[in-house]
Amino acid sequence: MHFSCTTGVKMLARASFVLLAGIAFLGVGCARGNGRDDAGGREMDAGRDANATPDTGGTDTGALDTGGMMPDMGATPDTGATPDMGATPDMGAMPDTGARDAGRDAATGTDGGRDAAATCSPACASGETCSGGACHCGTGAACTGGNTCVGGSCVPPAVCTPACATGESCVAGVCQCGTHAACTGTQTCCGGTCSNLDTVANCGACGRTCSASQDCCSGSCVNTQTTIDHCGSCTNACDTSLANHCVGGSCMCGTAMACVIACNPLTRTCFPL
Repeated sequence: MHFSCTTGVKMLARASFVLLAGIAFLGVGCARGNGRDDAGGREMDAGRDANATPDTGGTDTGALDTGGMMPDMGATPDTGATPDMGATPDMGAMPDTGARDAGRDAATGTDGGRDAAATCSPACASGETCSGGACHCGTGAACTGGNTCVGGSCVPPAVCTPACATGESCVAGVCQCGTHAACTGTQTCCGGTCSNLDTVANCGACGRTCSASQDCCSGSCVNTQTTIDHCGSCTNACDTSLANHCVGGSCMCGTAMACVIACNPLTRTCFPL
C-alpha cells in the first residue's frame, strides 16, 4: 500500500487526538470518583442481581463522545456473582450392614465366619464336629450315654453275644483282643495279647509277675526249692508220711532223704525197717 505525505499527516493528527481524548477521559473519571460522598459508601446497581459484584466506585466507563475517533467500549459486562453450587450433598452415614449380615447368616446357616475359628475344649469325640465352640453330631448335639457319632447320628455301643471275656473289646459286634481275634482255650487277653495265666509274667492274672526264685504253679508264685507241695516242680508234692519238708527241691525226713516206711514227725527220723 502507498502512503502520501498528506495521509501520514492525517493519521498522526488522528492519533494525537485519540491520545488527548484518553487523557481527558481519565481526568473526568478521577474527578467523578473523588467527588462521591464518603458517608454514602459505594453504590449498588439496583437493577443487578443481589449476588452481583457491588460498584467499587471505580472509573466510570460510560460512553465518551470522541467525535468518532475512539470507539465506545462500554462498561465491563456484569457477569453476576459466582453461581452458588450449593453445599456438598450430604451422603448420610454409611449404611448399616447389620441387617444385611443377619440376612446372609440366616440364608447360609452360619455366623458369617465370626465363630468359625472357635475351638472345643475338651476335644470332640470321634465322628463329631466343633462348631461355635460346641461339639455336634451331624446337625444335632453331641452324643451322650456312651453312644458314638456314626454318619452324623448317635448310635449305641456295639453289643457282642455272648459277652466278650475280660480284657477283650466288642468291635462291630465281634470280640477282639487288641487288634487280634478273641482268645481261645485257656488263654486270656492281657494288654492286647492272648496269654496263658501260668507264666511268671502273668501268674494267675494279667500282669502278676513272679520273682526270680519262684515258679508259677496253678496261678500262684511258689518257691519249688522249699515248698513241700511243689518240691522240685509244680507237679511234685512230697508224701508227708515219708517226708516232713522240702530242701533244695527234694523231699526230706529230717536231714535224710524221704523214708521208705514212715517218717517219725517227732524225731524227724525214719522208722526202722
